[in-house]
Amino acid sequence: MIEDLKQNKCPGSILAIFYCDYTFNEKSRSTDGILQSLLAQLLHSFDNPLQAPPVVHEILAEFSTAQSVTGIPLADVIIKLAKCCEDVTVVIDALDECEDRRNILTLLHQLPSSVRLFVASRNEVDIKSSFQSYSKLWEQEIKPDDIASDIRNYIVRKLEDHLLQHPDFSDRSLTDTIIKTLVEKANGM
Repeated sequence: MIEDLKQNKCPGSILAIFYCDYTFNEKSRSTDGILQSLLAQLLHSFDNPLQAPPVVHEILAEFSTAQSVTGIPLADVIIKLAKCCEDVTVVIDALDECEDRRNILTLLHQLPSSVRLFVASRNEVDIKSSFQSYSKLWEQEIKPDDIASDIRNYIVRKLEDHLLQHPDFSDRSLTDTIIKTLVEKANGM
């Protein structure tokens, strides 16, 4: 889905993506880590700084004069930047794995209504209930069977890569068993 968004985005549109992953270090899953990443992506989306909206120059000036980045309210900066841009999409994947998702949810609710928001998460009560007031909410539950073919294709590609490196291994029935077992045991993950 993210690759599709990247490939099909219109010129001038802005895409900011963050993937929360429990295997990342704690800082990268923190609210500050997420905000820093989103802000950096939003600012870097302006190919030509001279054509960037004035608010971008104000933000950069604020950062250049600040004694410490920790003193700048990053959420406010992101909201200010999003308000001046016409075509912004923010993707937060695996929000349920975020250290302090309450703060991230608060930021997401403060974004202007013009921002398209895509949030992926396990079915968590606090996340689900926080979006129930959205009038343009589209909710899609993905079940393990929905992505079994994607998992299978990934495993087949990895095995093909492995077989290219080890051509002496050619037991097709064992390969089929490996694929079937891994797809079943993945259970959609």
